[in-house]
Amino acid sequence: MVKSNYNVYGRGDRFTTKDLARIVFFSVLIAISKATTQFVPIPVAGLHGILYVPLLTMFMLTGVGLVGKAWTATTIGFVAGVVGLALPGGPGVLDLPMLVITGIVVDLFLMAVRRNIGDSVAVAAIAGFLPVLFTTWFMLWGLRVVFGVRMPLMTFLLIFIVLHGALSALGGVIAHGLVRRLGR
Repeated sequence: MVKSNYNVYGRGDRFTTKDLARIVFFSVLIAISKATTQFVPIPVAGLHGILYVPLLTMFMLTGVGLVGKAWTATTIGFVAGVVGLALPGGPGVLDLPMLVITGIVVDLFLMAVRRNIGDSVAVAAIAGFLPVLFTTWFMLWGLRVVFGVRMPLMTFLLIFIVLHGALSALGGVIAHGLVRRLGR
């Protein structure tokens, strides 16, 4: 099992060079997956999220599980957002705060339960799902204000909370398996 410092504060919580390399690796995977899934030929605009959402969650939570230190998810989200700004088709300006919010929610949840992704499938699935509850409102604002997209609130909530939530939880379950295998 991967050692977790999510419940320990102090000197041991500093990121090592190995931790930073893992953070950058998983951040780049997130940014590249966002940029490349945009080009998958899906007939309905916006459905690339069916591929991107579980990949984002899987990469972020695998990185979190392998590093196992407080604020790893937030750091991965921030670095992924910054790297994505430089990629054509990568995460845009609105994706940076979304990735950071996702990381903060994951970190706060793991600190509250004092567990890590590799500890339990349930912890991994919940860590994948919870950020959707917080980022959905930011997405609604972004789509309306920045892009001028209007859709009925219930349709939006159904798509983003139910569909993205299920896909994010799936990404968390996959991350749990990866952390268990890679953490040995």
